[in-house]
Amino acid sequence: MRVSLLKVNLTRRRWLRMIGVAAAFVCLTGFGLAQEITYRLDTNIAYLPDVAMSASDYADEKCRLDLYLPVGVTGFPTVVYYHGGGLNAGRRSIPAALKERGWAVAGVSYRLHPKVQHPVYIEDAAAALAWVFKNIESHGGDASKIFVTGISAGGYLTAMVGLDTSYLAKHEIDANRIAALIPVTGQMITHQTVRKEQGIEPSKFRPTIDRFAPLYHVRNDAPPTLCITGGWGVDMLMRAEENLYFVSMMKLVGHNNIRHIVIEDANHGRCGKECWPHVIEFIEGTLAGSPLTQNDVVAAKPPIAKKLVARAYDSGFDMDHDTWNGMGVGSDGRVYYVLCSESVDRGGQMFSFDPATERIRHVGDLTEACGEKGLKAIPQGKSHATFVEHESRLFFATHLAYYNPGGGDKGAKESMAVPPPGYKPYPGGHFLSYDLKQGTFQKLASAPHGEGILSMTMDVRRGRLYGLTWPTGYFLRYDLATKNLKTFGPIAGRGEAGEGPTYSTLCRAIVVNPDDGSAYLTTSDGDILRYRYDRDTLDTVAEENLRKDYFGVYDPTKPGHMGYNWRQAFWHPTEKVIYGVHGNSGYLFRFDPRVPRVELLERLTSEPSRRRGMNDRFRYGYLAFTLGPDGRTIYYLTGGPIPAGQKPPSLPGDAKRREENLHLVTYDIPTHHYTDHGPIFFADGQWPWLVHSIAVGKDGSVYALSRVHRNGRYVPDLIRIPTVHHN
Repeated sequence: MRVSLLKVNLTRRRWLRMIGVAAAFVCLTGFGLAQEITYRLDTNIAYLPDVAMSASDYADEKCRLDLYLPVGVTGFPTVVYYHGGGLNAGRRSIPAALKERGWAVAGVSYRLHPKVQHPVYIEDAAAALAWVFKNIESHGGDASKIFVTGISAGGYLTAMVGLDTSYLAKHEIDANRIAALIPVTGQMITHQTVRKEQGIEPSKFRPTIDRFAPLYHVRNDAPPTLCITGGWGVDMLMRAEENLYFVSMMKLVGHNNIRHIVIEDANHGRCGKECWPHVIEFIEGTLAGSPLTQNDVVAAKPPIAKKLVARAYDSGFDMDHDTWNGMGVGSDGRVYYVLCSESVDRGGQMFSFDPATERIRHVGDLTEACGEKGLKAIPQGKSHATFVEHESRLFFATHLAYYNPGGGDKGAKESMAVPPPGYKPYPGGHFLSYDLKQGTFQKLASAPHGEGILSMTMDVRRGRLYGLTWPTGYFLRYDLATKNLKTFGPIAGRGEAGEGPTYSTLCRAIVVNPDDGSAYLTTSDGDILRYRYDRDTLDTVAEENLRKDYFGVYDPTKPGHMGYNWRQAFWHPTEKVIYGVHGNSGYLFRFDPRVPRVELLERLTSEPSRRRGMNDRFRYGYLAFTLGPDGRTIYYLTGGPIPAGQKPPSLPGDAKRREENLHLVTYDIPTHHYTDHGPIFFADGQWPWLVHSIAVGKDGSVYALSRVHRNGRYVPDLIRIPTVHHN
């Protein structure tokens, strides 16, 4: 057990408040205007009986608590805190907001899924609480002043140990001795992890109320209770509505001291941060003998709207075709990106940006890099691929940007360009590499039938490049060692080259499983395709697909949407699964190819979009979705409705696409915490738009390619969004 001491200076005003709240912890005679209290932190305390602790190494590791104590005072209250993490992640802590208040705080850890299953989580929570009841008085505390709180999964455990009296009864503790229960954004139905263990699928979307649900145990003699959640339809999976139902049922059975606070517009993660003033107010009011007994739902005042200020850079290339993917961060720390062109005379250009000096360097012309300078053919107008680095070389692919009708009507369906008089047809896209040390390009292979390469990825372990062509949809496999290119398909009808029943929107993201060399992509009607490295075949995953009701209902033969394709996806090396986002609906999901199974997580849109439901102008959805360098944070640039009074000026062409703000959203994978960091603006009040690319620098800065207002025009260029602190 480790002990540390913390000294806190309490003003006379603070002491007077403590007297009113906690009934004079110590005699103040002889104290002047200030008094110093010392706090002690006792860590790693085992709360199970010795025989239970010795049952397994895992119990010995997890069934522990840390105890933060005021020293030299008596009769103090204690707050027992359970961490969140979905019952499968997280660790114990002492919340900073609860420190230095004259209280003791017990931060509890407990065993987690999948190493244990229900009801072990609840049993551990009850055992830790029982330990506090039996031991706090020996440390100077008052066992009649024990409060229980927790966030998310911790909120669920708070409600379960306080409402189902059987868990504490096993330790000869009456649950009604608890001074108050304060579950924060906790599930009141059976927890989704418990449902998963019961074989209820999809576990997150099939509500269940059984004996493992706080709602099952509503009773009129329960301790005073304060439920805190985020906003309606904004907190995770309708959590506010769930808690409203719980509070309503408690009132129906005659419980007269319960309250529900809704922190408006707060998502799951933000609720966990902004709950503490309400928790503290409730505890202090209860201690002072005036608990908050209102039975109505209280909507907390939302905080001042947050926003991010981005900086735009001038690369010196003012062509007007937008880049989709086409960027990445090299091992040298520089950001490499392509600015595209729909001109028939000039192709896309590649640049690098040095974050340290903020200098931009022109790297090369894509058409020239492919050896096609002077060919007078439709040029290599863009790169649609996220760059992959291997052995100090960036690998990517090229695509055309000169469509029929050749850079004319924006409303026309994109199709292969007919070259104007005097020009040759598009020669086809190419796999390329760029040597970071030598500064040279190498053309590796060309797409068949004069098609562009729409999406690309690389298996760096095996030296394999994979691509999908546009508009027909041929799947390509290129081996670096043998220089062999193999073509499969087309994978879905005539792809985007057809009309009507032959039409099929093509996948923009191919994902490699580096362990077995498989490559995965999707079709607009929801099939998941798998390239088998061991067999050199492309097959359909028969056991699972992306035809999910939560994604919406689509006719895959009609353009204007991604259908059931994933919009963007990446491989998570630790969990060994694919994380993806569906385009039109904005739902985040995870695909485990070992099962195989697709699990929907939550709607990864902006907070305003989540409140509005499914009525966003996502069209094909956003491509700016990536895993950060920490290996746990998802970064997503997505749209959100513009608040009233902030409409952009009337502009021609694609102006309607500007009628939404761009938001930066992060999602912490281990804790499932979502954060909308707010809309993004430039210093002049303009905001980015048509953003479908993303790269995260080593310092956490987020880079993208956005339309920027310059010299009376809106042209694509590099922007830098400052580092954000995510959950």
